[in-house]
Amino acid sequence: MAAPSLAEIAHQKVLSRSGALWEPERGDTLIINTEANLGYLVHPDGTLIAFRVATGQRRTVRYIGLTYNATTPVGSWVAKSLHTKGDRITYGPRGLFLRFYKNGEEFTHYGIHAHRDSEEMLGRDTADRFASMGCIIVSERILDLLLKTHELSGKTLRVETILGFPSPPPLRLSKDDST
Repeated sequence: MAAPSLAEIAHQKVLSRSGALWEPERGDTLIINTEANLGYLVHPDGTLIAFRVATGQRRTVRYIGLTYNATTPVGSWVAKSLHTKGDRITYGPRGLFLRFYKNGEEFTHYGIHAHRDSEEMLGRDTADRFASMGCIIVSERILDLLLKTHELSGKTLRVETILGFPSPPPLRLSKDDST
């Protein structure tokens, strides 16, 4: 069965706001809407969960010896490698970091991880969640779901970062389903 298009995903029902009822499946796709600071983990049949994320700061930063625009880039990625970092502030209490490879091949510094202050960051309004140095920050609970998905899918996770949704209109989340 072919994965649903982004337009089809925009009209799917959110199954669980916390991930408590969600079971990862082989072939799940992670979609990050960098305009709304929302993530969607999508099963091959189109069912999904939505959750808050923090993305890049949308300004020039100096970090890890580089000067760059920290806006999370739009593109197609594959999270292929899991790393444990010593920095427990930037990478959260366990230091886990799923690295993104552009188009599945090209090494990047981008990825997905928790942060020491994930819960505080993710509790902010959308406009105040542009807080990372370019990576995607999630809660520890969502990171666990993504790690299970990565493992089930042969240690790969397909990721699409998008700026908003294509037409038709975007998914409308009720207040209870937006976290």
